Amino acid sequence: MGSRRVTFGAMLGAAAALILLVAVPSALLDTVENGRIYLFSAQFFEELPQRLGGPGRMRFLLQPLIALALGWRAGFRDAEAGRPA
Repeated sequence: MGSRRVTFGAMLGAAAALILLVAVPSALLDTVENGRIYLFSAQFFEELPQRLGGPGRMRFLLQPLIALALGWRAGFRDAEAGRPA
């Protein structure tokens, strides 16, 4: 039987799925207890400026920049290989 190679992308996707799976029960409990979905609620927008000044503020800069850089790199590699974006 041939060996099956696990790529970094597959591992990353599996890790993301696991994190989401673990987070869902807590999110559902919060929604039931408070009667609203936190994301894009009034409370979310009120707390957003506080997050920009708090200890995790670098994440709001680095995360989008890294995503842009990785997407740009992947796009160039697709273009060089003749694959669609």
